[in-house]
Amino acid sequence: MNVLSIGIISSQTLVRKGLLALLVSLPFSGLAVVVEASTVSDGTDKIIATKPGILLIDCEHCPVCSNCIRYIGVLSPSTKCLLLTDEVDEKFAVQAVRWGAWGIVSKRAEPPVMRQAIDKLARGEMWFNHGIMAKAVQALVRRKPVQDSTLDRLTPRETEVLVLLSRGFHNKQIASRLFLSESTVRTYIEAIYRKTGVKTRVEAALRFYKFTEVQTPAAGLAAKGQSKARSQLLD
Repeated sequence: MNVLSIGIISSQTLVRKGLLALLVSLPFSGLAVVVEASTVSDGTDKIIATKPGILLIDCEHCPVCSNCIRYIGVLSPSTKCLLLTDEVDEKFAVQAVRWGAWGIVSKRAEPPVMRQAIDKLARGEMWFNHGIMAKAVQALVRRKPVQDSTLDRLTPRETEVLVLLSRGFHNKQIASRLFLSESTVRTYIEAIYRKTGVKTRVEAALRFYKFTEVQTPAAGLAAKGQSKARSQLLD
């Protein structure tokens, strides 16, 4: 049985204990809380030793959240950071994507939302709406074109998946639009990662935007002669 290892970082004891109780109550088999600390510094040894799959970080009491996320990326590159905040502000969410966070959950959300977010991260997906993702990628993109032959190696279907991924769509949404199963979408995304040498959706989106030198990914398909696909993606 696969173990879903999770860590909790919050300076407030009641928040940590409340999250612990919530996680234990969620319907996940094999879930284990392997890190519980007041700060990332305090939890450094456990993070290194256990390399949790997901780390919940209470941003309201983390003075420099961006530094925390980057530090965790050094300690345990495979760990996905899920941020907890009082309000999911769009500007902050865009910054969070740029820092390397995998999602944000409001502390006012109902327990099922936390379950959905953890489930998405556990499956390698980010917990942001596609509008946030699109704006985050746009903010990171340099408009100057670069030569990148790696995207030429993608099949037409992989290109279609990459276009929607670059717009911030989740796997389920991509599957619906392209009339595929979610498992097939995951297979295509794995192939995209392998062929382009990236490890995350944001990196893949950045590679695509730079290659096409456009502000909307659908136009990139036109540049590659995929007019039929473009008509499907612009609805």
